[in-house]
Amino acid sequence: MPTPGPSAADKGQPQNAQFGVPLPPGLYTFTDGLRVKFSATHECEYDSMDPCSPFDVVAWFKGRESKVNIFPDKPARLLWHSVQVTDHSLVVRK
Repeated sequence: MPTPGPSAADKGQPQNAQFGVPLPPGLYTFTDGLRVKFSATHECEYDSMDPCSPFDVVAWFKGRESKVNIFPDKPARLLWHSVQVTDHSLVVRK
């Protein structure tokens, strides 16, 4: 069975990134092989009663793919890594 990987739309040239450094939306690769696509999905209406997740993070690592909709300043775990959005930037940690 083939291992999952980035779709054709996500196969652009990634930029090299370092753990712990804030990143703007884009496609990144890290030294341990993690590949991450970070994007803003839409603007939220903050007066709404429904929570809104304005950012998407898709990651590929060791043949696995995972996606999370992420809220600012609320860390999430994704393929053995921690991701957090602060000031519209993504921070990835091991």
